[in-house]
Amino acid sequence: MVDFMQLTIGEIVANDYRAATIFKSFGIDFCCDGQRTIPEACASKQNDPELLISLLYGVLKTENHEPFDYNSWPIDLLADYIEKKHHRYTRERIPLLLKFFKKLSKTEAELYPEIQTIHELFKTSAEELLVSMKEEEAVLFPYIRKMIKSSDGKKKIGEQHLGIAEASIRKILQDHAQEAKIFRKIKALSNNFMAPEDASNSFNVAYTLLADFEKDLHKHFHLENNILFPKALEFEAGFQSTSK
Repeated sequence: MVDFMQLTIGEIVANDYRAATIFKSFGIDFCCDGQRTIPEACASKQNDPELLISLLYGVLKTENHEPFDYNSWPIDLLADYIEKKHHRYTRERIPLLLKFFKKLSKTEAELYPEIQTIHELFKTSAEELLVSMKEEEAVLFPYIRKMIKSSDGKKKIGEQHLGIAEASIRKILQDHAQEAKIFRKIKALSNNFMAPEDASNSFNVAYTLLADFEKDLHKHFHLENNILFPKALEFEAGFQSTSK
């Protein structure tokens, strides 16, 4: 039986993404603060770690219906998947959400002033996300692919390039932490993405889209923070040790 007390939250979710549902229900950040253990996370939220672990065992003992075992993928494949699925989704949804909240800021802000703040927060988040993803696609992901090719003997990586993953990932993790902070504010302001009962259809659609966006962002950050980045750093460390 798995000893959940000894694993970090990120490791638990990396091994089985269904665990994310339990952590979400306890208000525990698994994607951008996954380096904590369950007792550490529960202490900050005043949750019962034994209850959380019993729920984990209950959920994870059933057959896993997650279609992909991301933890077993080669890191270049995982980078490709993140870029083509999550980066593409993010770029497609940002203009749509900005359009909705721009409209709501004009039509609903008098009754619901929080809409204006949500709009501004999301604009900031979107701008930073686009910059961070561009950095990944221009620097980190190509470097990961280059490391894989070099390990196969197809291409030399060059000692002057070693350390790129560590430097790039350090910056991206800071970006992710900032994004998570912004979305916690948005979630609180939007009453957990619940529109008022008398809200317009546009209001309801905007909040539904925003909830979907946050859900995808959590999966996106989880795949990077808890699986891709640690493996890329481990891979790079192997090159650095052999170059000495």
